[in-house]
Amino acid sequence: MNSSRGIVAYYRILYQQSNKWVMPVIGWAVFLYLNYLVMPQEFTSTMLNSATAMFLLTAWVSQTFLGSLTPVMEQIIVTRLSKKEGYWAQTLIFVSWLSLLLSLVSVALPLVINLVKSQGLFRREIALEEIISALLIHVVFCLMGGLITLIIQPRYLFRDGKLSNLFLVLVGLISIVGHAMATKIPGFQFLLWLFPPLSRVTNYFLEKPVFAISEVLSQLIGSIIYIIVLIIVYRFLRKKFLYE
Repeated sequence: MNSSRGIVAYYRILYQQSNKWVMPVIGWAVFLYLNYLVMPQEFTSTMLNSATAMFLLTAWVSQTFLGSLTPVMEQIIVTRLSKKEGYWAQTLIFVSWLSLLLSLVSVALPLVINLVKSQGLFRREIALEEIISALLIHVVFCLMGGLITLIIQPRYLFRDGKLSNLFLVLVGLISIVGHAMATKIPGFQFLLWLFPPLSRVTNYFLEKPVFAISEVLSQLIGSIIYIIVLIIVYRFLRKKFLYE
């Protein structure tokens, strides 16, 4: 319990034993089946759909993971740590690990399907640069989904779990369709900075025939800044909850 690795491993075992991961996995399986049912597909649009779905899935997985923890359980863990000030980062590390795992599988699986189908899933050959670009988008989207859930939970912003879940769904929906809403609702673009900038990234790349790392990095700068802000907010809330 004195190391980050030990706590993350404990979280993983705890989450596995809770069986709260079953419904997100079923939802993921349904998405994968529907997303790759029709062939051939465009790589860029398929990966954007996948990354958006992973944003929602990571939020869902994080929400069910947090539901497997209790304040009493966390207080017991904290009392066994030699450096209690760093405990706020352990849940963040676990969610980041989940984000990376989901991203790797989400990008690798369609590539495997493409090989099995004799290059039949996508309309053209996929360059390594595009694969790396797709992975970057997935990781960033997943991190935003996990961090949003860490902040919007009953112990912080809302005491009512149903209200917290409802607000999380609302944030997720606006994050996905925010760009379209801004074109139809005057002044809404000034509120978009409060929400994860998914729609801005997806809208930019929907018309692009290929991914280029330089373009992906430039478009993800806003999302990376948003992630940093979320980490700062989460650190403040986490430490306040644990130590005050």
